Amino acid sequence: DELVTMVGSEVYERVHVVLLVAIGAVLGTWWITGKLPLIYQSQSRFFMPEASDGFSLHNEAENIPKGPKLPTSNPETQSSLRGLMATSEFQLRVSAKFDNLSSRDIEDSVSIKVDKFNLIVITAEDTSPTRAAEIANRFPSLLQKDLRQRTMLDVQKKQEHLLNADQARSKDLEQLEGERLAFLLDAGAADNATQTSSLNSRLETLRTQVADLEVRRRTLELREKETRAQYERRREFIESSFTRESNPRIQELRSAIVSAESEYASLLVQHQPEHKKPKAKEKEIEVLRLDLATQEELKDKSWSFQVDPIRQDLDRQLSNLAVDRSALDAELSVRRSQLDKVAREWAVLPAFSEELEAHNRRITQSREILEEIRDRIEEFRLYQTRENQFLEVVEAAVPASLSRPFFPKRRLLSAISGLIGLLLGIALASAMARAASWREGAPGEIDPLKA
Repeated sequence: DELVTMVGSEVYERVHVVLLVAIGAVLGTWWITGKLPLIYQSQSRFFMPEASDGFSLHNEAENIPKGPKLPTSNPETQSSLRGLMATSEFQLRVSAKFDNLSSRDIEDSVSIKVDKFNLIVITAEDTSPTRAAEIANRFPSLLQKDLRQRTMLDVQKKQEHLLNADQARSKDLEQLEGERLAFLLDAGAADNATQTSSLNSRLETLRTQVADLEVRRRTLELREKETRAQYERRREFIESSFTRESNPRIQELRSAIVSAESEYASLLVQHQPEHKKPKAKEKEIEVLRLDLATQEELKDKSWSFQVDPIRQDLDRQLSNLAVDRSALDAELSVRRSQLDKVAREWAVLPAFSEELEAHNRRITQSREILEEIRDRIEEFRLYQTRENQFLEVVEAAVPASLSRPFFPKRRLLSAISGLIGLLLGIALASAMARAASWREGAPGEIDPLKA
C-alpha cells in the first residue's frame, strides 16, 4: 500500500509528463495510420456437395437427386480443393485479370480456410474494396471452371475410347453377321425356324408324294394284270361275216327258249332252285338250246375272219401301261432319293440349330455390348451439354464500405497507443521521481536544474 501510495504521488506530481506521453502516442499513431494505405477485406464462401448429381439413360433413379446438397465433410477433399487454389499457377491465373497484381501479391493477400460448417472461406485483402471482392469471387469461379475443364477432358478421353470401342465392336458385329450369313447360305436356309419349317414341309410333301406314287404304281399293276388277262382271253382272229340258209326251225326254237326261260323265272319265284319243277324246266331249256345249236350248225354256209380289234386295243393299253409304269417307277425313284436326302438333312437339323444358335448368341451379345457402348456415348454427349455445378457458392463477396477499412483501424490503434502511452508515461514519471530522490540523497552533487 505504501508503494502504491508512493508511486501514485510520484505520478500525480508529474501528471503532465504522463499526459504528454499519452497524447503524443495517440497523435503519432493517428498521424502514422493516416499515412498508411487503407486495406479492405472481402470474403466468399462456397462448398463442394457431398454427393454429385448422376445421369443415366436406363436408370431413372440416377436422374433423381438423392438428397439436399450439403457441404462435404471429407478432409481429403477439402485439402485437395485448398491445394488446387494454393498453387502458383492457379494464383497466377487469378492475378492475370487484374492490373499491377502478381501471383505473389495474391499469395500474400488471400487466405483459404475451412470453417466449422465445412465451408471453404476465401478472404481477400486489397486497397480497393471492389478489387478485393472480385479477387474473393474469382477463386470459386476459376476453380469451378477448372473442375469443369478437367472433368470434360476426362469425359472426352472416355468418349474417344468408347468411340474406338464402338468402331471395333461394329466391325466384330459385321464379321459375326457375315459368318452367320455364310453359314446360312451354305446350309441353304434363312434361319433356324425357316429351315425347320422348310424341311418339315418338304419331308411331309415328299412322304405324301411317295405314298401317292406307290398307290398309283399298285393301281397300274392291277390294271396291267387285268388288261393282260383280258388280252390273253381274246383270240387273235375273229369271224368278220358268214352266210346262212333260212331255217324256220331256228325261229321256233328261239321262241320256245324265250318262253321256257320266262317260265323258269316264274318257277324260281315260287320254288327253290332244287325243286323238281324248276329242274325239269331247266333241262327242257338245255334240250331246246342243244337243238338250236344243231340247227344253226347245219345251216352255216361260209365264214370270213379278221384281226380282233379289242385284242389290239388291249395290246395298246398294255403298252401304254408299261410306259406309264416305267415313268412312274422313275419318278418314284427320284422322290425316294429326295426323301432320303431330306431325311438326312432332318437328322442333322439339331446340329444345325445348335450351331446357328451359337451364331445368334454371339451376335446378340455383340449387339447388346454395342448398344451399351452407344448409350454410354450418348450419355457423355448429353453430359457435355450440361452446365455442371461442382461447387455451390453460399455467399459471394461484396465490396466493403469505404468508411470501414479492414486495416488500419485508426480509432482502435489510437486507443491502444493511448493506453500504451499512459503506461509509458506512468513509468517515465516514476523513473523521473526516483532519479530526483537519488540525486537529493547523494552528497556533493549539484543539481543541474538548480545550477
